[in-house]
Amino acid sequence: MEVKRVHLKWYKGVYVRGLVAVLLTIFFSWLLVQNGWFAGHSSVSVTLTNFLLYGMVLVAFVFSWYQRRELKKLQSITEFTARVNHHRKYYRNRLAWFVLSVITSCFLYYLTGRGFFLYFSLFELVLLLLAYPKPDLFSTELREEKITFV
Repeated sequence: MEVKRVHLKWYKGVYVRGLVAVLLTIFFSWLLVQNGWFAGHSSVSVTLTNFLLYGMVLVAFVFSWYQRRELKKLQSITEFTARVNHHRKYYRNRLAWFVLSVITSCFLYYLTGRGFFLYFSLFELVLLLLAYPKPDLFSTELREEKITFV
């Protein structure tokens, strides 16, 4: 029986870089808008907000479908080492999605000055905090109960 190991150092490094990028993006977009440096006008921002909001929701549904499909593909791999390598790509893509979503929301917050986009980016921050690399996450996604973490 092979020892099933997952190296958390790589996962934590990717997570911390993503978290720092998200926090800086939220802070600086908030700072810009609070100082009155947003680009939008009120008549344009309502139409633009609705259009972009529906677009973001559509892209989120498509990405959610893609992630679900990738998770099924991941769980169908029989060899543990190959499964961990695929999980690294899966995890990196998920964190990249959080970062890209927050950057987009903060940019739209800057363009329109509407607080909804800031709240949406804060919601994405909470989801990112839930994706912290912990043993329960790996046990669930890799479908292995006895994993050694190094």
